[in-house]
Amino acid sequence: MKCSKNNLGYFIGNSARLIKYSMNNRLRELGYDLTMEHLIFMKILNKSDGMTQQGIADFFSKDKGSITRMVSNMEDRNLLMRIPDKVDKRCNLIYLTPHGRKMLTELFQVIQEFNDHLVEDIPDDELIQCLSVLEKIIIKLSNKNVVHTTNNKLEMELCHE
Repeated sequence: MKCSKNNLGYFIGNSARLIKYSMNNRLRELGYDLTMEHLIFMKILNKSDGMTQQGIADFFSKDKGSITRMVSNMEDRNLLMRIPDKVDKRCNLIYLTPHGRKMLTELFQVIQEFNDHLVEDIPDDELIQCLSVLEKIIIKLSNKNVVHTTNNKLEMELCHE
């Protein structure tokens, strides 16, 4: 397929799908019953423990029901816990458990190796340019409310780790 700006969405979407698929396979190979989405969720909480479910839903651009199911699933596996907000009793604050934090720490090496493998054949200048373009797209779409996030600063911090 010829590269052009008309194919940008295809290349970004296909890359994201393949990265997610490959990481999920790697986690399975290593015996972890987690997905890339779980890892991202845990990384978010590691940076910003005590987020509301709505804040997490906004971050992932998903409905609150989907996030509630994921939180329940991860809570059942002792990866995170819900604590009622003392100020607003209608809200739950989500925290990593010590077990979840330990597992995430164990997986940092796996994440780093995976990311290194993704870019090992790409010259640094090309990678920097690619990341710069992707960051501009994220900022542009976020500013136009196409991506419904309330925590773009946290997104960018996670991207620059």
